[in-house]
Amino acid sequence: MYLYIAYKYTNVTNKTELKENLEGLVKILENRGHLTYLLNRDAKAWGKKHVSTVKNISTILKNITKSKAIVAYISSGVVSYGIMAEFIFGKLLGKRIVACIDKKVEKENKYLSNLATETVVFDSKSDLETKLNKIF
Repeated sequence: MYLYIAYKYTNVTNKTELKENLEGLVKILENRGHLTYLLNRDAKAWGKKHVSTVKNISTILKNITKSKAIVAYISSGVVSYGIMAEFIFGKLLGKRIVACIDKKVEKENKYLSNLATETVVFDSKSDLETKLNKIF
């Protein structure tokens, strides 16, 4: 299954930790036989390549359209209008939307839980893996 990975990148202070967590998420899903699209990895080479906002939006919409599901990694309590837009676009297309929310920021992200078709609240990498393996 082709999965689009959504995540908050802007205003995240520890981008190295975010990258490691996203790579861990992708590994879990790819080990289950899924293909994944991760914008910062696939289009930007983890920040080594500049891509215009217009090109990013086009790439995001194309990959959400192509995907069978959107899987969001949510580890920030700061509102993410980008993830919200990705979810709304996915809903318009009838996509499965799985919100993986770190337990520490669950309350601040109820609005994303409400848009998702499924919500996975996790408190560790192993907990996330166990829960994702049950639904994918």
